Amino acid sequence: MEKKLRRSRVDRKVGGVFGGIAEYSGIDATILRLVFIAFAIFTMKTGIAIIAYIIALFVIPSSKMNNDEVRAEFRRRQDEKRRYVSERREQRFDRIDERVARKQAHVERRMRHIDKVRSLHTPEPAIHRGETRPRPTREFTFDATTFKAFKIQIATGDVRLRVWEKDELKMRVVLAVHEKARSIRQMSEDKLWDYFFSETMLEIDPAQFTFESRKDILKTDVVLTVPKRLYEQAKIQLLNGNLKFDDISAEDTIIKIHHGDLRSSAASGKFLSADLQDGEIYFKRANIENLDLATQKGDVVVDGNFITTVAKSAKGDVEYNLNNDSATSADLQAPHGDIRIQIPASWNVDGTLGTKREKIYFDLKNAKVWDDSSQALVFTQNAEEISTATLQAKVDTGIIKVTELEEKQEDVL
Repeated sequence: MEKKLRRSRVDRKVGGVFGGIAEYSGIDATILRLVFIAFAIFTMKTGIAIIAYIIALFVIPSSKMNNDEVRAEFRRRQDEKRRYVSERREQRFDRIDERVARKQAHVERRMRHIDKVRSLHTPEPAIHRGETRPRPTREFTFDATTFKAFKIQIATGDVRLRVWEKDELKMRVVLAVHEKARSIRQMSEDKLWDYFFSETMLEIDPAQFTFESRKDILKTDVVLTVPKRLYEQAKIQLLNGNLKFDDISAEDTIIKIHHGDLRSSAASGKFLSADLQDGEIYFKRANIENLDLATQKGDVVVDGNFITTVAKSAKGDVEYNLNNDSATSADLQAPHGDIRIQIPASWNVDGTLGTKREKIYFDLKNAKVWDDSSQALVFTQNAEEISTATLQAKVDTGIIKVTELEEKQEDVL
């Protein structure tokens, strides 16, 4: 059957002229409309383009499709468009999952490399030439402690904090001397401990525990086991070293690390602030009302129950996994990284996502999108209910992915 030029009743903006020409010639109607707009601008004084369109509107007959055929064709095109968008979205999600997996593998390799480099730069002290010895180690126990606050400052060394059910405080210290401090490295173990006691401060009173080791040539690794109780305040400052912070409950916690990582599991409290210059931040199974985390170089991973959260990484990724629906705000920023968000479906939240690279992957089933421009997405989850929280996420050169929190299955013993 011979194909005839007719105005389209499906693909039309004004009269269906360009939609009909597109169906007849196979050229995209959008391209034809853009060419016409450009031609109309150049011939604005004479109006030739407008006159030609009006003539075509009267000369080209309309399609003979009835209303039912028009609706059927329109639904067919919408279905094709939805299938195309769904396929592209699945492909993008697959790519982002692969990218996250590669990033996690890179982080694990980086951590192994850092541990290897640090072990090479902190060799065990030797008594005589050619003779090595284990790192000096001592444990100190303090009975019936009542302090409700602790303060730790260490120039070089790793710190691990953990709790137990006893009222005793146990402190395990492991020493190492920088290779450049040859005179100290040649000391016997007893004299090395005398040097340690002379260059550090340990003070325990009924209100506070304080430990300071400010000599960077003396690497002091500390494992501190404290009574399980709610502490009023915890202050920890490390110049070079990692902090492992497990099961500690404190109303006010302040952490500052210049070079090193912060890892925490099952921490709880009202307020926690952590400021890192060069290091990763990982919080798992946390129960903290107000969380404020920032690092200049490294990733930030947050998982748990929170009321307010601020997580910023200047040169790294941010991952935010919220387990409760009572949170009131979350502010996430990763100018030179990606942001990955998982939130519960029951969280009534207004969200604003922004990126300069037009890469926002959004998959919330119960959300209504108000604005989906090239560089921003504004939405409300559970729009039929009153929103009780705000979510803001912003990147410059990365991507943002938002999904519903996956249900965690408990292990059956």
